Parts: sequence; C-alpha cells; structure tokens
Amino acid sequence: MKEKLYVPLVFVTVITLFSFCNNSSDPGGSPLTIDHISVGEGDSLSAGAGIVIRFSTALDLTSLDAYTVYQQFQFSLPGQPPRTANLEVFKILAAQNITLNGAPLTIYYHPAEYSMALIEETTVQMPEGTGEGLVLNAGQNILTISANIQDRDGNTFESGFEITLYRSESAVNFKAVPNPVYSAPGGSAGIMFTNLPQECQIYIYDTRDNLIKEIAHSGAVSEMWDITNQNDVPIGSGIYSFRVENQDIIFTKGVCVYINSTN
Repeated sequence: MKEKLYVPLVFVTVITLFSFCNNSSDPGGSPLTIDHISVGEGDSLSAGAGIVIRFSTALDLTSLDAYTVYQQFQFSLPGQPPRTANLEVFKILAAQNITLNGAPLTIYYHPAEYSMALIEETTVQMPEGTGEGLVLNAGQNILTISANIQDRDGNTFESGFEITLYRSESAVNFKAVPNPVYSAPGGSAGIMFTNLPQECQIYIYDTRDNLIKEIAHSGAVSEMWDITNQNDVPIGSGIYSFRVENQDIIFTKGVCVYINSTN
C-alpha cells in the first residue's frame, strides 16, 4: 500500500508531497523503508541545499545503476610521492535511477550509516559550485527526485520513491566549502560555511539528528568548522547536515560530506 505524507514548506505557498512504498520484492523479506529524510515539515529547498536520506538497511550498490563508484582517492603529503587511500564514503557518479527532474544525479553513500547524500559540490577554487551534484538550475521551480533501488537482500520499494519539492523563494544561499572535504593521513581538514548573516548560530547534526557541534558566529560572512564535535574531538567520515539560525531566520539547508582516509 502506498503511503503519502503531506508536509508544508516555508517561503512558498505550495505543499510538498513525499510518497514512497513500503513493499518488498521478496514476500519473505523485510521491506526496504526510509528511516529519515532531511527535508521535512517547515523545510524548503534553496540553492546550495542538500538532502540526506537514511534507509532501514544497507543498499545494494549495483542497484544504483551508476557509471562509476569511487572507493579510493589519491593524495600527496609535502615531500612524499602520491598515495592512495580507501574511502569510508562512496561517490556514485550519475546514478541513472536516482534523478532530479529526470536527469541522473551524482550521490554520496555511507554504507555504515545506510545513508545517501544529495549535495551541490563545491571546491575552494569554485565556492559557488562546480556544476556537479544536486544543482538547482535557474527556472527549475518544481523539483522531483525519484529513485529505484534495492537492499542487499533484494528487497525494494514497489515502484521506487518520489519526492516533489518546490524551490524556495528565499535569496539566502548558504554554502559548505569544499564539499565534500577529504582528509588524508597526517593532514588536517575543515569546512567553511559561507554567505552567513552577521550574527547566527550554526548547528551540525549527524544522520540520526544527533547534535555534533554548535558554533556561535559573529561578524564575517564565513565561519570555519574544524570537523570536531562539541568537545573538540575529531569526528569520523560521514554525512552531516547543518542549520543556520538567528532571531530573524531559521534554515535547515546544508548537507556536507566528510571523507577521512582509513589508512
């Protein structure tokens, strides 16, 4: 049976429809379900936004119909030859059955968290976006994200799931730069939040909505997160969302991916 959940959006006058099926292709297996999705009641999707989807179990990567799955990356330390490190997060290029308005999306998948991140990629050289990932093009006001996937036991949604959103009318355009961010052995990493209001609080959460860090921002338009928790202890690879809030605004817009090498 298909379930429908109707959720209002802020800054727009339309309604968001989340619709997905909790049916299994294996009558004896447990259905593949969505445990959490980061766009919900009171949220809207704006430029620079991201979406986190956490599933009930591990996905079958082959079901994502992707061109390439990156499991390794190269890095260099000063005075040393290039090395290759394994990743704890998979970059899945142009998954044909995970689409935005019919166009294949590049996604990030964290197998330990059963979570998928749809983000707009940024680099230090291109802080406003590289044109890859979840890109909300001009004039694209109705946003339909759909997917057809299965878990490792072959359980699926009956006909995939579909999320229909409307672009926020807000001009706010928070960014996480770079996104994703890579950390090599012996190196350090940080994520810069940009286009911030003069005074605000930044709240960073994991995929289970646990608060990881709260940052009080004042003055400049950007703020650096050193990828530590509230006790200033470095955190592991993962998918993280952030909320920017002050007395005038509350936005849950950002999703960032942190990839820390395992060797």
